[in-house]
Amino acid sequence: MVHLRGELDPVTGAKVRKRFLVEAERLRRCDLKSPGDSKRSLDQRIADALDTLTAADTITRSNKSPSADVAIVQHLSPDGDKAFAEVAGGAVIPPSVVEEHFCNSPIVGIVYSSKGVPLWRGPALPRPTKAQMDALVARYGACAGCGEHYAVCQAHHIQPRSQGGPTDIDNLMLLCWGCHDKVHHHGWRVVPNGDTHTIKPPERIRYGPARAPDPPPNNSPPNTTSRGGPHKRRQPTNPQAPPLFAAT
Repeated sequence: MVHLRGELDPVTGAKVRKRFLVEAERLRRCDLKSPGDSKRSLDQRIADALDTLTAADTITRSNKSPSADVAIVQHLSPDGDKAFAEVAGGAVIPPSVVEEHFCNSPIVGIVYSSKGVPLWRGPALPRPTKAQMDALVARYGACAGCGEHYAVCQAHHIQPRSQGGPTDIDNLMLLCWGCHDKVHHHGWRVVPNGDTHTIKPPERIRYGPARAPDPPPNNSPPNTTSRGGPHKRRQPTNPQAPPLFAAT
């Protein structure tokens, strides 16, 4: 037997798990059509799903990645401030991860009562369309940050969606996975570059020109001479205390 083990971040782990479950469900339906009573267990179907999803011919025949839609829930406090975000049924995730996935995910607003009863559901804010992605490829040609091939690029919102940024072509730029990660997790900035945009590393703190360190304090005894001539050294004001024990 071969055992595989991996550690993934909460969002990536949820995506991989969703792909496995979707493929395992497809295999279950195939088993229902097959003659006989021998049906694969869920663990067996998960193992077979790993094989089919990583097969070279499956990747070649597929024009898009297997479905891996997961729900990221952004909880808000009653006054509308952000509280925290989590993968539905999973772990809490940091705000930077939420912002990154907002760029290419539909967003639906739902208001619940204090007892969890849904009171209102807003329209789904769409992700960038294929036509918009084609327009970005035509405008940028490659990653706006490093020039990587457009096949590994994503749409990035120049003004974040969490701050009201629209999914319009003028508010989108093309970034590869690595540059997208730099913007959301490492403080890189989006800056104008003619008619388009690019990214630059975070600004550094400058403290001005270097200078020599202060000289060490002078602990040498004072001079015994002055312009007025030699003088006696000043005696300490407190005489030395007598010893506790004296030899006789």
